[in-house]
Amino acid sequence: MPKQCESHNNYIVMTKPEKLAIGFIEDIWNNGRIETLHLYLHPEFTDHSLPAGAQNSHGFRSYLTVLGQNVSHFTEIENVISEQDFIIMKIKVTLKASQNQPGAQQEREVMRGYRILAISDQQIIGHWEFFETDFNI
Repeated sequence: MPKQCESHNNYIVMTKPEKLAIGFIEDIWNNGRIETLHLYLHPEFTDHSLPAGAQNSHGFRSYLTVLGQNVSHFTEIENVISEQDFIIMKIKVTLKASQNQPGAQQEREVMRGYRILAISDQQIIGHWEFFETDFNI
């Protein structure tokens, strides 16, 4: 059965994989510390959300670099569930086009979804992201 971060006497008790996942969001996604990727990513890392050929750590690094140049983004973790070697995070991502982009809209966009991380040898070996869409057809 999936285990959520437990609370004991108003303290959150997290597993090492949960701490790894939260550190990954804070360091890499929210603070843009791409130089610390090696602390988080397993040598055989695959990002299943990126196109084929760009799914390894080098492609992920390139994606983060381009994303950071074009979009200001912040990820808020709403819930964390761990199950064996997987972490599932319910997230809210706030996005805004970079001011460097000519003609870019400065309105914020909020997306909700999930990041799933597979853990191996205390590092992230797999990453998936899914965002909810609202199609009013």
